[in-house]
Formats: sequence, structure tokens, C-alpha cells
Amino acid sequence: MREAFGSSPGLLWYGGLAGVVGCAAGCVVDRVWLWVGLSLVVWCSGWLVGRAWRGVVVWLLVAAVFAGWAAVGQGRTCGDDLRHYLVRERRLVAVTGEVVEAFAGGGGSSSVLAGFGYRPETRTGVLAVSTITVEGVVVAARGRLLVHLSGEGEVPGVGARIEARGWVTEMERASNPGGFDARAFYARRGVYGRLRVGAGSWDRLEGAGWLGLRGLRAGVSGVLSERLLAGLDAEHVALVDAVVLGRRGAALEGLSEAFRMSGLAHLLAISGTHIGLVVLLTAGLLGLVIRHPRWRLVVCVVVLLAYLAVLPGRASVVRSGVMAVSLMMAAWSGRRLSGFDALGLAALVILGFDPVQVLEAGFELSFAAVAGILLWVRWRVRVAAADAGSAFEDHRAWGGRVRRWVVSVGGAGVAAWLATMPVAAWHFGWVVLAGPVLTLIATPVLMGVLGVGLLKMLVGLVTPAVDGVLAWVLGGLTACLIGMADVGASLPGLAWEVPSTAEVAGWFAGGDDSLRVTYLSVGSGNAYVVRWPDGRWWMVDAGGYPGAGEGVVLPALRALGVGRLETLVVTHSDLDHYAAVPEVLSSVGVGRVVVPVTFPERDEVVADSAVGVLWGCLDASGVAVERVSAGWSEDVGGARVEAVWPEAGAAGLSDNDGSLVLLVAANGCRVLFTGDLAAEGIAGVGDGLAGVDVVDVPHHGSRKPEAMAWVAGLGPEVAVQSSGWPRSVGVNPWAVALPGVGLFETWRDGCVTVVVGRDGGIEVGVHLDGGGR
Repeated sequence: MREAFGSSPGLLWYGGLAGVVGCAAGCVVDRVWLWVGLSLVVWCSGWLVGRAWRGVVVWLLVAAVFAGWAAVGQGRTCGDDLRHYLVRERRLVAVTGEVVEAFAGGGGSSSVLAGFGYRPETRTGVLAVSTITVEGVVVAARGRLLVHLSGEGEVPGVGARIEARGWVTEMERASNPGGFDARAFYARRGVYGRLRVGAGSWDRLEGAGWLGLRGLRAGVSGVLSERLLAGLDAEHVALVDAVVLGRRGAALEGLSEAFRMSGLAHLLAISGTHIGLVVLLTAGLLGLVIRHPRWRLVVCVVVLLAYLAVLPGRASVVRSGVMAVSLMMAAWSGRRLSGFDALGLAALVILGFDPVQVLEAGFELSFAAVAGILLWVRWRVRVAAADAGSAFEDHRAWGGRVRRWVVSVGGAGVAAWLATMPVAAWHFGWVVLAGPVLTLIATPVLMGVLGVGLLKMLVGLVTPAVDGVLAWVLGGLTACLIGMADVGASLPGLAWEVPSTAEVAGWFAGGDDSLRVTYLSVGSGNAYVVRWPDGRWWMVDAGGYPGAGEGVVLPALRALGVGRLETLVVTHSDLDHYAAVPEVLSSVGVGRVVVPVTFPERDEVVADSAVGVLWGCLDASGVAVERVSAGWSEDVGGARVEAVWPEAGAAGLSDNDGSLVLLVAANGCRVLFTGDLAAEGIAGVGDGLAGVDVVDVPHHGSRKPEAMAWVAGLGPEVAVQSSGWPRSVGVNPWAVALPGVGLFETWRDGCVTVVVGRDGGIEVGVHLDGGGR
């Protein structure tokens, strides 16, 4: 086996590289006819070139064929494809189909305000649709939906046939800078839409599904998981389940961030380390009863295939399984197969089934890491051969063995880190400098967790008395692994953030004296980022839903190049205007927080209320809080901001009526921020603000006649409605109330950016193509 990993690449390696290059090209240029034509041209040219060039021709032919296959996977839609019935707007439908991925509870948000959210708890699974009913018409449809099932009670298992009724939409794209592209992510799993099903809005249908094997796999995996996790503390369950059985439940999200920031996230994925340990344990046990090495290899392959059968089909799992089985079968047959060729074969297998996997971070990280390790091993074998008898003459002594292990494992870790660093920087925006060192320290602990976990599943079934002891050992090893990740994540300067494109552009660009307001899409909430002409940054509200901070606001701030906020304004004390404030305070430097005089004082709120928790975060951060009222103003980098409401002596106003209303003047234009201003507040502001150029419509587009009349009287050129789903069916009433005004809606247009140039000209951009008008 050592010779295999040190051998030179062969045809399968180069074939795998050709497949990767071809799939990447096919995903970029999804013109099937182009790649079919190119394949024919390359094939014909093989008859015209000399023998020396035929290897290149074969390589190009493989690349062209895989490019065409990827293009087919990117753009194929049949007549009964479910995607024909999916649109951005919600549509009430009924679907029948079969559950293909088990329903599991959502992990929720780690935000300190998560308990105050208005989003219902749901369980999520995947349904393979067979029919869909739209406006009373039943049609056959093929495709998969991500189903969000709300309420408590029974959930359908894998393989169950059900009829579900609810609101369906197409899978959304990233709506904000740096946002998560759900459409691209789920498309790689063949899922193209979401179906939100209320409690009691589904029924079980008679007849078994065609996924009996999938249901059997899920059942076996569930039994093993129950046996594995018995006796473990709650904080260890998610990690052990992920490391041993690859079951990445929602509860793992709380640990993932620490592992990611410490460079140990790869330990949570089933990989060659896990597969290798399973083979070693199996071979060690078989050595006690089977002496013939070839029969031991056969049994090891059978056991490994059984283990792989209960694991999820992720790229790292398939890659490790294909490599291990192919290398063992080559050893059984007496043939030599290099590690490079086994890796190339794994790439061909994965891309042959799903060519768009080439765009997945998991695929890229897995193959880059193994390629780096193989290059390191090959170099080590050459050095060892050249220095035979001198460099490692003390390998039989304990000191020599330890040193050899440190050099081998540490060098492999560095090689994998160097190979994956560009991929991680591209996909995640972080480079963890301490990754190789922490991996070297954590790898023995990981092997202990995996080994004890496997023994607990198997030996515990036969000898229950040992189960408690194994659970105690497994819990200790798991706690140690979690502690390493926490320590690594907390060490300053070890994780470096990759500069965003906006930051890099700012380094080379000259001065930009425009005013830029970015209205983030956070559902029915407000989160506006203001860049002043001198380059300073403010935020007006940081709201949305609990979890929007980590999921929307922080990635957007990073993508926009915001390193520090000079001022964070909270217009009033409604959760959808400050839900992301705790995350912003803990992750971004904030100079001060500005609130209206109507904002509740610390001693006026209950400590465990949402506003009380917010005050706790403000106190813990040490940021100064400034209370302002009408008449307050500041000059900021060539622009002026002033408060026009509420009055200093305002009392008895509702939260909405007490919203802080800010007017910004820059480059001859006026931009108004209205918060959730309602009737009494509108009456208080009055009609003295005519001539506003840009305004956000009050209260997320609430259909109040007085609000519509007031905004129309402002005479804006651009109006932005920061809202979630449409508040009405058909034409937006605000579009009727504001004829001739450019109305932009964040639910449809995504993030809206308004730029007031040096000459006073206004430019508007939207994040979702085709959304703006």
C-alpha cells in the first residue's frame, strides 16, 4: 500500500483531471451542441495525429465529453420537469410524492435573540414529487422539493408516499452581497424549490414507495446512531454522530463555527482518516481468525462497503470509499494502482453521476487535500530512498518512531492545508494559519473518537455492560476535541479574513465622494448600510429575523468591505430593526449606538425581554449609547444628517410612532429614513419635508392611506420597500400610490443600492437580475 501511495500518476489520474477540467468548463459554458461538436472534432483528429500525440487527444476527448455531460446536467428540463411550475412568488399547490430524505428539526439560530423570533419551528425533508395540483389542475411532475413541515407530531419517514398542501416557491438565489446562494447549493442535490406545509396539511398515501433500499439504509443508520449515542451527554451527541456516521444534524451548527475558525472543520467530514481506521480495525480483528491475507482483504472490502452503505453520499465519502476499495482490490489481484490513479478514478465516478459536483466546496476541498497529501508522500518516499540507512536509522527506537510520525503526519497536514487554502479562501473567505498544527494535535483524538465510537456500536450490542465504560471514554475524547476547537478559534491572529473584492477595489481606486446606501434584504425588517462620501460607514437599523446577523448582515458587511461602523442607528425598539445588533457588536467595530429619546431605558424593561437582552449586549460591548431627538444633526464627510422626529418631549407614543426619522443631505440630494413611522408620527413630522429624492416607505410598505399620501407628498424619485413576502396579491398598492416613482422591493429585487454621485445624479442597482425597474 505504501508503494501505491508513492507511485507516479497513471492514466486514471490524468483521466480524472480531464474530467474535472471538462466538468468545470461545461458548467461555465452550458452549450451541449458546442461540446458534442468539439468531441467529434477531437475524435476525428485522433486519426490524423501521430502516436506521440494520441495521449493528448484522449485527454482532450475525455474533457470534452465530461464538459458536454456537465452542460446537460446544468440545463436539462423535460416536459414534466417540476421547475416549469416554480416561480419566485408564492403559489398555493398540492403535491404527491415520496420522502427521499428524512425530516429533521432545524438547528435554529445561535443568536441571543433567537427565542424572540416570529418564525415557527419547522422540520425539513426532501420530497420526490410525482404530481402537482395548480389552480385545481393535476399534472404529472418530476423533481424534488425541500419541504418545511411546521407543527409537532408525526412526520413521514423515508420511503413514505404523502400528499402535502402548502405554499411553493422556486429556490431563491443570494439576495445580498456575500449571501448564501440556496438555488445553486440545492440544485447540486437536484432540489429546485421550497414547499412550506402547515400543521396537519399533509396525508399519508397507501402503498409503499419505490425507495425500499433508501428506507432500509435510513433505518439501519438510525439504529446504529441510537446505539452509538446512548449514554452520551447532549453536548457531545452531534459531534459523535457526525464523526462516526456522517449524520450532520442541525445541532451541529453550534459547533461548526468553532471548528471552521480553528481550521479543524475537515475533521467533521467522513474522509480517508475515517475509512482507513475502519479498515485497520477490521484487519486487526480479522487477523485473529483469518490468516490468509487475500481473504482478509475480501472481508475488509465487504465490511467497508457495508459501512459506506449507511453513510450519506457526500463527495468525501464517495471519494474515500472508491479509493480504498480500488486500492484493496488492486492489492488482492496483485496489480499496482497508484494513489493518484485511485483519486482519478474517484473523480470520474463522482462526476460521472453528478458532473456539477465540480462546483461544490466539499468536492474541491476533498480532492485538493488528497492530491496535496499524495504529492507529499511521493516526495517523502523519494527522500527516504535517497537517504536509506542514514536519515531514519533510529526508526526502531521510540524517539525515532515519534519523530517519524510527527514529520509524516505534520507534513501531510501542511501539504493538505496548502492545497486547500485557495479553495477555502474562495468559498469561505478565511485562511486559518494554525490549521496544520492543530490538525497534528487533534488527529490522534479524532482517531480515538472514531475507534471508540465504532467499538461502542458493535461491542455494545454484544456486551451491554461495556457500553457505559465506552460511553464515558467517548465522552471524554469528544470533550477534548471540542475543547481544542474552542481554544483554536479563540486564539487571536490565527484566522485571517480574505479581503473582499470591494476592499481590493478600494485599495486601487481613487477617492469616491459619492453617498451610497445599501438596503439589505432581510425579510420584513430594516438593515441599511450607509457609506459616506469620505469613506466612513454607518448602519441605520440592523434588523430582520433572529439569525439574520450571522446569515445576512455580517456576510454583507464583509462583502461590502466594512471594517468598522462609526455609528449604528436603531430607529426604535421593534425586534425586526435590531435582531442583528448583537452579532454586529461582537464581530464589527462599532464606535457608538444612536437611539431615539423614545427608546426604552435600561431600567424600564425586563432583563429577559428582547429589549432587555439588547441592552445587555450593549452594556457588555462597552459601546456608548446616544439618545437623540428632532434637531440633532451632524456633518459627516461632506454630507449632513439630521433627526426630524421624534420631538424631545414626545411621550405616550407607540414604538412605531416614536421611530427615529433621519434626513441625509449629500451632493444636492436628500435621502429620508422613516423606520416604522405610523399615523401619529406622520402627523408630527408634517408636510415640511417636500423635495425628498430617496425614501424608504414606512413600516415595510404597510398599507396605510395616511402613509401613502405622506410619501407621495414628499415627491421622491426613488422609493424602497424593505419587506418580506408581498403584503397583497396582484399589484402593489404602493405602486399605485406612487405613480412615476421608481419603486424597489427587497423581497423581489434583493438588496437595493442607491448611489448619489458627485453631480447629484442618482443610480439604483438591484442584487437580483431582472428584479428592478
